[in-house]
Amino acid sequence: MLKKSSEPVKWQKYLTLVDFGFLTYSELLNEVHRYDRSDSRRLITHLHRDISRERAFGRAHLYVIKLVPVRLQGQLPNFQVKGIRGVAGLASFLARNKDHPYSEIWYCRTQVDDTVFSVAGRWLFALGQPTRSQVLEQVWRCSPRMLESFNERSAWGYARASRPTWGWRYSLEDVHSPHPNKQQQETIVEEFAESLRILENARHKIEPFVRFLESFGFTAFSLEYKIVRGKLSIIDWDTPDDIKVLETQPVGLLPTS
Repeated sequence: MLKKSSEPVKWQKYLTLVDFGFLTYSELLNEVHRYDRSDSRRLITHLHRDISRERAFGRAHLYVIKLVPVRLQGQLPNFQVKGIRGVAGLASFLARNKDHPYSEIWYCRTQVDDTVFSVAGRWLFALGQPTRSQVLEQVWRCSPRMLESFNERSAWGYARASRPTWGWRYSLEDVHSPHPNKQQQETIVEEFAESLRILENARHKIEPFVRFLESFGFTAFSLEYKIVRGKLSIIDWDTPDDIKVLETQPVGLLPTS
């Protein structure tokens, strides 16, 4: 039986990241803003206030609003906002999803203005693939959900690389720049190399969690991350059976500093 089963499965997954030391409980509370389904007006008010305050400081953020049910946790309906005008579409988004069984509305934010190194990605672990057991896909200044809709006409940077296993060099497989010039392409490659270095430097934290997920016998699973101003955050994980993982790993129930 899941610990604290009244909490959404998605939240319990985040608590597992706390258990493995990727962030503290207080950081999680600061990162994920939770509202009851019936409290959408307060959410919209807070978004307006947050966006206005950050704009006053010259900062631009991407806000991702998610509809979160108690049991389901993957491919949640989401709505992305980058400015005050974008908030106006949130009511329509909620109306379109009125039949979805969500119990809470969450939002997270990520700084994405052009003056900041801001990337997000998905790290796939494909066991049994001897030459590509680790595949990394990364996007620039947007949500990792945008990986699912990437194509050559996409208006954001993209890169993909793979390697056989830990300790090996990555092989660059694909690079896309929204601006078709050599300088922008080179910048994408350089920043991707820096991202790989940051991820590799965090191996001592990431590998124990990967080994834990491997112990369930999954053929594939993934981690999601973001890097903003050089700081790495593991923001989510997905397996073929997240419930099984949560039943095995006691999730963090007590606040930690």
